[in-house]
Amino acid sequence: MIRDYSVKSETGLLISSGVFPNTSFKSFCSVESSKDDKTERHDYYDPIVTKLAHEIRSSVRSYSEQQSQAGRAKIHLVGIMDPLKKQGRGIETDAETDAQSYSDCIAKACEEDGIEYSLWKLAPESSLPFEKLKHQSKKRQVKEAIQRANSLPNVHGVLVYYPIFKDALQTRKEQLLERRIKNKQSKIMLDLNKYKNQSTGVFYRTLDDYFRDMVYFQKDVEGLCDEYSSMFRDANYLYSQNSCNLLEDTSNKNIIFPCTALSVVKILERCLGENKRYDNSKPLGKRLEGTVATIINRSEILGRPLAAMLANDGAKVYSVDIDSIVIYTSQNGQMKHRDAGKNITLQECVRESSVLVTGVPSGTFQVPSEWVQPYTTVVNVAAEPNIQESDMNAIEGINFIPRVGQVTVAILEYNLMRLHQRYHNTG
Repeated sequence: MIRDYSVKSETGLLISSGVFPNTSFKSFCSVESSKDDKTERHDYYDPIVTKLAHEIRSSVRSYSEQQSQAGRAKIHLVGIMDPLKKQGRGIETDAETDAQSYSDCIAKACEEDGIEYSLWKLAPESSLPFEKLKHQSKKRQVKEAIQRANSLPNVHGVLVYYPIFKDALQTRKEQLLERRIKNKQSKIMLDLNKYKNQSTGVFYRTLDDYFRDMVYFQKDVEGLCDEYSSMFRDANYLYSQNSCNLLEDTSNKNIIFPCTALSVVKILERCLGENKRYDNSKPLGKRLEGTVATIINRSEILGRPLAAMLANDGAKVYSVDIDSIVIYTSQNGQMKHRDAGKNITLQECVRESSVLVTGVPSGTFQVPSEWVQPYTTVVNVAAEPNIQESDMNAIEGINFIPRVGQVTVAILEYNLMRLHQRYHNTG
């Protein structure tokens, strides 16, 4: 059953400390081309991506069918979205269009795979299951919606379509600090502490970051709350299941991996495995030994967890953002990372790498094709191509994946099944 069709963009990519708009749905399940101001949409097909997504979703369907045959209720995913708003003369922003498109894609997949999907929209197009919130502030609506979804036993996964609040909380802090001068110090500190991560002691950059941690880890299908993200900061976690069969997967019991990052890992396993550069005969932690990867993105959604997973399996990883280059490696079974300083350039990183992952949400950013070496695996995660496909075709042995959305949606469902398996399956 699908309720109130709708959705999110590919990654909501973050580079450095600045939040960029979500990447376009063009990087998801279809390709758009414009002719005489008319848009044509074509189904996107890539043999590796399509086959991998099909295998993962087949496992999801098997699990949901198993639940149905046991007489249990459908597994239920709730999406929470700020509805499309019109800007200026009725023009929708890219991020708003992306959210709706992503939701539609997820809704379609859920319907096909036996999952119940409900979309809760905030006011003014409120479809929240509790009427009283329609006249509350947007911040209150988001908070109450997340708390309600957390509390409902028939909701097994929660997905919030970001961005909702893109402004930095620093502005709010400054306003509160100014009020301190007016002798309201105790109230100010209470307000400030509300937006502090209690496990790290660090203030959230945005309200979106604050709300990510509000989703219960037992229902966090995107693996973005602190319960999971702290594992990448503090421990040596590795995605260790190469099978796409959910019913046989008994690994990684304590973590849900971010969907986009894990989708890239699965694609790389498949691509590098075909080229004998991902060696399943080696023990975990050594299967990518000798591989150098460059990831142009360091968000919590994509770049940071992806760098950790690749480094933990033996790769040397250059993690690149606007301000710096960080090198991730694994030594004696423990992940290490250090700032490369000014000793290396992006060009040098790319030239050294046999894996390149690009996730820069900018139509102007391009990796020069002459930097890319023969037999490199290149994965473009951003909506706006960060590298020209026509140029890639001219380089010997290139394996180019222009978009990853089909696998990302499949992984989202996969994560939902894992949460149900772990916390909600009482049969």
